[in-house]
Amino acid sequence: MIIDGHAHTYPDSAAGRVVHSFLDFHHMEPTDSVGTGTVDDLRQKMKQSRTDFTVLANFAPRKSLRRTNEWTLSVSKVHDDLIPLISVVPGFPVS
Repeated sequence: MIIDGHAHTYPDSAAGRVVHSFLDFHHMEPTDSVGTGTVDDLRQKMKQSRTDFTVLANFAPRKSLRRTNEWTLSVSKVHDDLIPLISVVPGFPVS
């Protein structure tokens, strides 16, 4: 069994913008291993590399924490090969 312990994904509508910002901020060139940031792209790469499960490390700033956590949980409900790792902030209400 192969488990990828760390991947970031984003809604299709935001993925391109977020990946571009990340690459720009870190002065990196796009590579195939970085991918597009979408769930479909990640799952295709999992299939190609025979990865059984991937942990979604979709961390978020406080202002979008709840929305990001809910999106990550919803994705993992649709794809049982994606394991959600949600963000928490001390003192921030969970429900």
